[in-house]
Amino acid sequence: MKHIYIYLLRNHNDKLSLGFSISFKICFFYCLLINLKTILSSLFNINTNFAFNYVSQFPEFKIQVSQDITESSGGKDDICNDFLETKLLGYTDDDNSFKKCCANALTHITNLKEAMSDKIPGFCEYTNYWFYGKLKSIDEIKNYKTLWHKFFEDIENFDVCSSYTRAIDEQTYTNLKNLFELYENFYNFKNKSSTRDHDRCEKGEICVQDYKSHENTCKGNGNNSFCNELENFRVKFNNYINTIEKCDKIEELPSFQGPSLATAISLPVSVMSVISFFSFITYKV
Repeated sequence: MKHIYIYLLRNHNDKLSLGFSISFKICFFYCLLINLKTILSSLFNINTNFAFNYVSQFPEFKIQVSQDITESSGGKDDICNDFLETKLLGYTDDDNSFKKCCANALTHITNLKEAMSDKIPGFCEYTNYWFYGKLKSIDEIKNYKTLWHKFFEDIENFDVCSSYTRAIDEQTYTNLKNLFELYENFYNFKNKSSTRDHDRCEKGEICVQDYKSHENTCKGNGNNSFCNELENFRVKFNNYINTIEKCDKIEELPSFQGPSLATAISLPVSVMSVISFFSFITYKV
């Protein structure tokens, strides 16, 4: 009878141990999976909204689409004017800015498409950002998604952008705008003539001020697209100022990345510890 009792007790403990082992593994991997996105975002500055991955290129794209329309546009201004007159009924293009930027964007995306350029995704994201801003200026933002589909699907060669862009919201637009302004000042800072060092350094100082204005937004909150790209900006800015000899007043930008990564990593580890503890106690009992 004693041997039977010992056998049953061992069998019970083995099953109990196996059950906790399985529960332990399931819980650990579940916690790991739900935090994997956070961990990877912090380690590699992965942006979940792809527009943020290309915002550093926006200043270059703005220059390209803001140029005067040339004969090489091949009637693309007529295509854009037709969209303006039939789809954006409330928009008054007194300065021809919409038609000009649209025609230049259409010319540029056509060239990129023919060259199978790797800049297509970035340019599409900029065009999407620009288009949202135009609708915002005429209070047509409530129809943005409908007009967004028509713009990228109905206009020839812009259809390629449907694969790379998605509708943005007001918060995303605001964050992109803030980053765009940062990168535009940084672009001007890098490209100012060396004979105008004072103006150049002022641009750099503006970058520092603008960057620091986002401290409260990103302090300890590095796991979102805006803050991750802000960190990318910091790295690029610091790398650049270390290569120039002038502008001594400009110091390296501090990081706003906080302890969120440690929290994300420690959660599954903490859960493991709790399960191990209870498993040990139950086994003893």
